[in-house]
Amino acid sequence: MNEKLKKHLNVSLYVIRRQLYGSNCRLACKMLTSVITSPRNNFKKVATLKASSPFSYERILFNDSYRKAYDWKLCWETENKRVVIKSARNQATGSSIFMHLIILEIGPIKLVSRLKIDKQVFGHNITNVNICESMLIVRHRSLVTTYYDFNKIIEMNATEVVLLGDRLNNEIVGKFPLGIPITTVIETLETLFQLKTSEDHTVTFGGIPWHYVNRTPNMKLYQYEVRSFCYNKLAENGIFYTKNIQLYNDCAYFSFNDHLLHVESDRATFYKVHHFPMNDHNELVECGKINMKQILNVEAPQVSHTTSSGRTIKQVYHLGAVNFNENDEALLMIDYEDELEVVVTLSCKGVVYLHDWDTFEIVKEITLSNWNEDADNSVLIDRDRMIHTSKVNTNFTANLYQI
Repeated sequence: MNEKLKKHLNVSLYVIRRQLYGSNCRLACKMLTSVITSPRNNFKKVATLKASSPFSYERILFNDSYRKAYDWKLCWETENKRVVIKSARNQATGSSIFMHLIILEIGPIKLVSRLKIDKQVFGHNITNVNICESMLIVRHRSLVTTYYDFNKIIEMNATEVVLLGDRLNNEIVGKFPLGIPITTVIETLETLFQLKTSEDHTVTFGGIPWHYVNRTPNMKLYQYEVRSFCYNKLAENGIFYTKNIQLYNDCAYFSFNDHLLHVESDRATFYKVHHFPMNDHNELVECGKINMKQILNVEAPQVSHTTSSGRTIKQVYHLGAVNFNENDEALLMIDYEDELEVVVTLSCKGVVYLHDWDTFEIVKEITLSNWNEDADNSVLIDRDRMIHTSKVNTNFTANLYQI
């Protein structure tokens, strides 16, 4: 590392350590960005000097036009198998390219495809694009979501097949200056299906045969519908309603073991899709429930049906008010651990419950220390370890437990 680079790093670290903001901090951040994201830096020597233990890693350059690290976002396409890397949205006026997508297989790392999302192909009102479980999902401003078969898109539109490390025009794929070239140019599309869904709802799939759960905005109530994937037919008992206007909306989604979860503020109900092949009929059947109010022995609030003047109230209405009671928000989080085969719930009293995922009965209780009900709390369990994270404003704390 040359002396000029050392000086820039020292200045940057000094400014950050003193927490000075304004022009000096912005200049320091630019220096750090130019140092970290420059494709010509020899990262291997830096990592070798700084690492206290040996790491196995591979440095892949996407493209010289996207140098900044925050221009790309990484998420699972298929968990533990494939990842999708999304570029930032193209804000240039006059350009029809919305973003770039790169799909990699892991273990070992293998290039699947790189493609451009073109507004002339998918429409000019695109708001978001993602790939999940081999489906290309395109979201539009009209709240319409279109689903495509991603594997079929690659099969029909692949222009060339290259691997990381291959030579292309005397340059190496994944290295400077070539990066990863475009391997799929989309010209032909076949739509699987389209849905109109609420803005903050993510469609999930599950059940045997495949079903999906969707939420359609209504004037008065939010409504969830469970329909078959092949015929778009509504399953029997496949409609859920949000009963009250609450501080936190209900949610319904497919989860482990093809269970459908309907999570409310104080309870979670589990359903299974039962298929009757004789009449090609699908029915949603309740198979369990976790009622946090019963677990915490929370009594229902007493509602007075008499006014101060002595008149009798036949029925109480809540018009335009948010139905919020601190005891109603009893269930803060629900998750599951597949290796232990337990359902994990977090109550408003700071107690974690482990439920058997067949009977949903409580098998263990864990009381969290340093519980702050006003903080943003979450729990993560992996085998016999549990991490409780708590966030208050910008302060984070984490506690590690052994189950």
